[in-house]
Amino acid sequence: MGLGENEHAVVDPLHVDHWRFYVFPTAVLNRQLPDQRTLTLRSLLRLTPVEVPYGAILAAVESAARAR
Repeated sequence: MGLGENEHAVVDPLHVDHWRFYVFPTAVLNRQLPDQRTLTLRSLLRLTPVEVPYGAILAAVESAARAR
């Protein structure tokens, strides 16, 4: 997850609409980076996660769980 706005004056870290959330099955992480302890945004994006707004996290996690 990360703040989506480029204009720092506009960003409110307490406003979840300014955040980006990325979801993908844990199995993908375990298969592609089994020994990895940390993950940069760039590395995460290479795993092709689904980017979702805050209100869609639950549905995305449920979908990822079914995709295992």
